[in-house]
Amino acid sequence: MAFLVGMLALGLLGFASPSLAQAESLEISQGAEPTQDVPLSITVSGIADGHHRLYVFVNSFGGCSSTPEFDGGSSLASGTTLTAGSFERTYSYTPTSVQSYTLCAYLDENEFATPDVTATSTFTAGMPAASAAIEISGKLTQNI
Repeated sequence: MAFLVGMLALGLLGFASPSLAQAESLEISQGAEPTQDVPLSITVSGIADGHHRLYVFVNSFGGCSSTPEFDGGSSLASGTTLTAGSFERTYSYTPTSVQSYTLCAYLDENEFATPDVTATSTFTAGMPAASAAIEISGKLTQNI
């Protein structure tokens, strides 16, 4: 009986002291030097409460939507289940053109609800580096 009373007291302490619970958070970042037609590493990290799913999109048409349902970008994560605590997920995306892109991340119960936490980042994909080489073999002659 004393064990049950102790467990109940600990449970009530969690409700009475919200500072003991960690707030959910999201951060999103991408690798250095985004380049057209070259895979880019995208990292999403944060703290989850174990009740929400992770949605991640790359948009080439502007900003993020209010909910994952209306985000029409390329999906990197479509409701990935997260356990409570810290997390980090890495994805790969290949920019198809030289332009600006917006990364959108959401922690949400489902794709239709208002997200509890969002994160946004932008990057611009540049032109691939080019190089050329000319090799001449044989004897050079001048036509006179």
